Amino acid sequence: MNAHILPASELIENVKQLIGSKTPIPAAVCFDFFDTLVFRSVPPEDTKRLAGETLSEHLKNALHAEDIYQLRSILEQRLCRESREAGNDPEFNLVELAGAMHNLLQPLGLLDSQDDSNEFTNRIIEIELALEKKVQRVSKDLTDLLKYCHDKGIVTAIISDFYLPKQYFLELLSHHDLTDQVDHLFVSADQKVSKGHGGKLYQVVAKAIDCKPEQMIMIGDNPHADGVMATAQGLTAYCLERSSVAVTKKPETFRQFEKALQSNKAPFFGEMGLSLHWFISRLFLRALVDGRQDLFFCSKEGEFLQKLFISYQQLKFGRQLIDSHYLYVSRKATFICSLKPLEQESFDRLFVHYRDLSLIEFLQSLNFSEVQAAEICKELQLDSATRHFDLKNHSDFKQLIQAPLFKDQYDRLRTQQQTNFLRYLSHFEVDLQKDGLALVDVGWKGSIQNNIFYALDEQVAVQGYYLGLLSPTEIRKKNKKTGILFHDVPTHSEYIHVFNNNRSLFEMVLGASHGSADGYYLGEQFVQEERDINISLIAVSENPEIPHIALIDLPEERELYATQIKPLQECYVRLHEALTKLSRKSATQFPDLAWVARKHARMVFKPNGGEVDLFSQLYHLENFGLFEFTAFDNPDHISFVQRVKNLWALKRDPAAYLETGTWPPIILRRLGLGFLTTLDGHKRFNRIFGSTR
Repeated sequence: MNAHILPASELIENVKQLIGSKTPIPAAVCFDFFDTLVFRSVPPEDTKRLAGETLSEHLKNALHAEDIYQLRSILEQRLCRESREAGNDPEFNLVELAGAMHNLLQPLGLLDSQDDSNEFTNRIIEIELALEKKVQRVSKDLTDLLKYCHDKGIVTAIISDFYLPKQYFLELLSHHDLTDQVDHLFVSADQKVSKGHGGKLYQVVAKAIDCKPEQMIMIGDNPHADGVMATAQGLTAYCLERSSVAVTKKPETFRQFEKALQSNKAPFFGEMGLSLHWFISRLFLRALVDGRQDLFFCSKEGEFLQKLFISYQQLKFGRQLIDSHYLYVSRKATFICSLKPLEQESFDRLFVHYRDLSLIEFLQSLNFSEVQAAEICKELQLDSATRHFDLKNHSDFKQLIQAPLFKDQYDRLRTQQQTNFLRYLSHFEVDLQKDGLALVDVGWKGSIQNNIFYALDEQVAVQGYYLGLLSPTEIRKKNKKTGILFHDVPTHSEYIHVFNNNRSLFEMVLGASHGSADGYYLGEQFVQEERDINISLIAVSENPEIPHIALIDLPEERELYATQIKPLQECYVRLHEALTKLSRKSATQFPDLAWVARKHARMVFKPNGGEVDLFSQLYHLENFGLFEFTAFDNPDHISFVQRVKNLWALKRDPAAYLETGTWPPIILRRLGLGFLTTLDGHKRFNRIFGSTR
């Protein structure tokens, strides 16, 4: 049976008729609380923000209101996850949350008072109750129905999916003079099961009041929790039409942040600074909640991200609450460190990325120099340069890995690089066995993290924090990955189709002042003459036992960084600092992800001609041993006939061209169809946001 969805007046009349009928009257009538018996004058999330403002004042602004709100959100997610892992619904209660927040903030010295955990919890409960009483008002019609049912001798109950435990929830009933009309109160915070996640709370209610579900009526506003889930458990459900429910409006706009954005905007891709700031602020809170004392920012993109992270903490707190370190790594440099002895190694983690390779490309991916790779292939009389389809199963590959010459060189390189890499990690003086290793990187699958995890022999817990995470591999208990700005695991995050539509842009603007890491070397282990490209060696420690880092030195990269990337980053720093200072104001609410995504979408779907031109000039280095440039520049002149052919092909199957992961404006330009960029962009924008306004 489906729920009855009715306006308030009709719902009340129907329930009264049912109670007054000669058929067996209901044994119990259950009411939802929020948006049924009472309404808030502000949206639910805004009550949490208001609570954050009050708590911030109590803490003498040691932690600002928006930080408290965001910290609370992350802690809620963690507690819900832990509840689910314990076999319950994803629920939490405010007492648990307050205790977790106290345990997190006290060791960091962010709590000005010396309140113990109980005193801190009581303070938060007091704040929450005071605010809820202030913003709530009763629905006279529905509370009259509650009294009518109770006066008829019918058992009345309130069932609420809410985080305030029953002992405190009762204060809200008393505040509204509802205590005498309510026989029972059931709150998901106490029961660890809810109405909305499977309806198990209804089972708890039926058992507690000793009543069969078919003898019970449920009245609420949520079609799913109060309707579908109630009827699924056998109850008769009545739901208020949404039009009859008081709806509160969110704050109109974020004018101060808009002003800051416009005042500090980069000439191209200016909104990127906003997205990066949002990522850094959430990264800090996520790491704080996870108890991280150290974060390792992975090169090369991590160079600029670390700069923003340090600035954020300094401007917020005047010090570094979480230490940060810069880790020179790349997929190529860490891959050889992660490999097993040859008789145990399948190289599958390489072939997942690159199936079609030449033997010399394979050997370079294992940190063999081009000279070494060529000599091995020559001695074995193997074709080194030709790319083979599915190299792993090619006869030349099988001959190579069975050759003693290869085995000797492989064992030497693997042992050398793994030992040196572990020595390099040791110089940071972080207890990895105790604290684990927390990495920060741009994304996307976490291949470098996997390499490091195996280089550490799977004995160290590794946590990766990524700007974006897409179809990550090798996730396990000791090798966890989190996408902060967007992700597609375990579900697609909100606005993933905005941020992922041109994720190459993140890589471009996060370019570094140095080349890609190529390996780790002590003393005479490195010989430049064996390299076909120039390598720079940098020292990270005065200790001679700590290896030097080999960095690929390419003039093209250095020029690109100096002329294009660095000026953009300088603009992003100014915007980041302005936004951070602005968010320090206790009454300031930082824009939500929807606002950030909408701003980011301008760059992705509605770029100006200068931005498309700039992106067309950019390229990035493939750093897995192949050393090829991926260029986004235009092809030679396209004839009119070819343009027409491309247009018809695009019309027949647009997804085949535009849903490939490459930025559509670039694809259209390369097809000679750049004039469609605006139309396609507006279409994509409207598909996500519904309006161009």
